[in-house]
Formats: sequence, structure tokens, C-alpha cells
Amino acid sequence: MPALDGAASLLIGVLLAAVATFLTWQSRDLLIGQGIRPQTARAIRSMALAVPGVRDVGRILSMYMRPDDVLVTMDLDFDEGTAAAEAALAISDVEQQVRQPFPMIKRLFIESGSAPGHQRWSRPDAVRPLNEQTAASETPARASAWST
Repeated sequence: MPALDGAASLLIGVLLAAVATFLTWQSRDLLIGQGIRPQTARAIRSMALAVPGVRDVGRILSMYMRPDDVLVTMDLDFDEGTAAAEAALAISDVEQQVRQPFPMIKRLFIESGSAPGHQRWSRPDAVRPLNEQTAASETPARASAWST
């Protein structure tokens, strides 16, 4: 019967390892923080780019605070020569357009052109304007303070 005891012990160990792996996989997003889906971020980016005066949308960072409460931050770049009052109206338009289809976004923080270029263009879906591609290739890369 010692062989059965050994086999039972191994079976219990494998079962415990499988349960631990399953629970880790299920709770991973809760431990590290879950953000909005990539398609939601792309929709927000498209909405912001459709607002007159908005030249580009930088990083869109997000985190669920509760199931119906999402925090979103984003950077907007405006066309050259955009007045502060026009930029404020554009930001207000972006807020309204984003919150209408996504009511779970309760906290929306928008910054305008304050992120350095190496941070603005470090997102995986970035499409850098041609004149900024050459300038970036001459600048050494630095680590970003934001995580995606």
C-alpha cells in the first residue's frame, strides 16, 4: 500500500498546483489592476481625433476603481496656433463625447501637450508624424514614467 500512498500524494500535489494556477489566472486582473479594453481605448481615441482642433491623442491610460467606475487619463495635442479658449472647448467636447457611450467612465483627466515626445509616442499603436520621426531617432530613448 505504500505505492498507493505515494501516488495519492502526487495526485493531491498536482491537483493543488492546478487549483492554484486557476485561481491566479482568475484573480490576476484584480491584483495588478484592470483597464478598459483595447477596442474601447481605440474608440475614445477616434472620438477625440474627430473633435476640431485636436491634432493627436497621446496615451490613454485607464483603471477600474469599481465595476461601474473607471478612471481614464489621456493626452491631447492641438493644432498649431490653437487658442486656450478653443482648446478648453475641445476638451469639453471630448469629455461629453466619451462619457455618452461609456457612462462607466466617471473620472476623465485630459492633459494638453505636457508629455515629452518620447512618452507621447511610446504607445504600441502610435503613428508619429513624419517630421517628428527624424527628431525622435536623434534623441536617446528614456524610460517612461507611465505604465501601459
